[in-house]
Amino acid sequence: ANAFARLFARRLKAGGHDVIMMDANRDSAEKAQAEGLRVVFGNALEERAMLTAQMESRSGIVGLLANPAQNLLFAQTGREEGGAPRAWVAVQRGPGAPGVDAVTETGAHLLFGEALDLELWSVRVRHELAKLEVWRWEGTGEGSADSDWRIPRELRNKLLPFLLSRDGKHGFIDETTRLKQGDQVEWLILAEGSDFAHEHLRELGWAPVEAKTEEDGA
Repeated sequence: ANAFARLFARRLKAGGHDVIMMDANRDSAEKAQAEGLRVVFGNALEERAMLTAQMESRSGIVGLLANPAQNLLFAQTGREEGGAPRAWVAVQRGPGAPGVDAVTETGAHLLFGEALDLELWSVRVRHELAKLEVWRWEGTGEGSADSDWRIPRELRNKLLPFLLSRDGKHGFIDETTRLKQGDQVEWLILAEGSDFAHEHLRELGWAPVEAKTEEDGA
């Protein structure tokens, strides 16, 4: 479990979700356990690991490796053999990266709604070069009641919509997500040049709520 995936799991846990991570690497599994996360040690594609994780009883499964092919295989296997009801996968941006159609054809959802530089964000999280901030969608401008949340291309490596909070409940952001007035989003923001990101968030109709820390709950 890379640093990015562990942060994602911790925020879900803080939001009240019962989270189990799956990892075949002992070092990273021990790091996750040291951070208070439950871990199933083993190959996530093997029946024993899927049974231990009780996939069929989960709300869904998430593939957060930097390898999109492995994420898609995990999503497909987890749903077909593990009984997981839903699946989300992250896609590493780059040549040949699968698009939304390729992901949804497997029955999965595209986590964060588009491809991202997962390796870069993982390095930033590991070295504490990015921070989580909560911003509320104010719904300014045309179509504000049901708006596309995506950010401009020039900001893709500066901020990332991490998790959605609507009506007090945490949810994933994927290709189906549309914003509604009052929605709150935990944004992962590059610390260097964050003023530039803040300016553009405000221009896009967002208002700051608070910075998010590891001690914070939902």
